[in-house]
Amino acid sequence: HVDPVSKEEAKNIKNYYIWYLYQALLNSTQNSLNAMKYRVVGKRGSNTQAQLKPFFEVDVQLNGTIVNLNPSLDDIQRAINKAANAVLKCSKNLYRWDKKDSSVYELIAQEKEIVKVIIYLTGSIQGAKNKVNDVLESFNKFEWLWSDSIIDSVKEFNKKTPTLTDYEEKLKKFEDAEEQIEDIDVIFKIGAMALKTDNLKQGLKVWVKEWKAAYAE
Repeated sequence: HVDPVSKEEAKNIKNYYIWYLYQALLNSTQNSLNAMKYRVVGKRGSNTQAQLKPFFEVDVQLNGTIVNLNPSLDDIQRAINKAANAVLKCSKNLYRWDKKDSSVYELIAQEKEIVKVIIYLTGSIQGAKNKVNDVLESFNKFEWLWSDSIIDSVKEFNKKTPTLTDYEEKLKKFEDAEEQIEDIDVIFKIGAMALKTDNLKQGLKVWVKEWKAAYAE
């Protein structure tokens, strides 16, 4: 003879499994978000980021007279935000056993540690903004290539009845610019990003060729 399980005992068993199910979902969500955080910004107090392959490859481009990034920092941040939200919302289709009309997501999204890592991820690229701007500003020394008028520059040069030495000095300036362009690092690694400069270097070289051609004529 087996005594029937009381309603109270049945309720306790059900609550036991509800609690463990919730903990499993909470841990998997938190572990996924932390893995993402680790991959994007590294672990605090360690140099792990320097050892990881960059998560995002970003082209540094010369578009007309503007040096910019493709994708932009905002685009990268939006991608991170979208991925973090996708992880968090995995629990939206899982409903609580104690409240059939309520998903587990509503509880997980309120957990303090989950909120902390989400906030951290949604602002993760902002911390690299200054370093990225420093890299972009380092190319300001080439602005004369497009900000100065080639035609006006040649006219002013010719007004002074230049000698062969003057021409040599001018061409030397362009050769020096080409060497500086060639010396630009192919990749600048900043946090989870690898800023690739191939496109920029090609664009700068085109400008130098135009200057050289104008003076060579």
